[in-house]
Amino acid sequence: MIDTDKYEGHTEGEWLVVEAGISRVKVYTNDKDFSMASANRNLIADAPLLLEEVKQLQKYSNVLEKLMGSLDSRDEGDWILLEYIDELMKEEGIARWSEEKDKTETNLI
Repeated sequence: MIDTDKYEGHTEGEWLVVEAGISRVKVYTNDKDFSMASANRNLIADAPLLLEEVKQLQKYSNVLEKLMGSLDSRDEGDWILLEYIDELMKEEGIARWSEEKDKTETNLI
């Protein structure tokens, strides 16, 4: 798990990246002062690590989507598991699977 505390206070929004020679880039943000510079440097330096984390999380997400798609809400045991997963997702602030499923089924009608 990546310690994201060192990115707290980074510049949000778009950044402009310009090539500045071999193996160098300049990064421009909308900072009015340099209070965010340390967090921005940490974020830039950890970009490869963060990308690997995103790739790994996408794999987990794909597995969970397949698992949840194979469950049958008409089966009592599966329904209990789906409800439990929904509650865990709600606690984490993640869009709940049943809400996404409802949107898809509504669009199919």
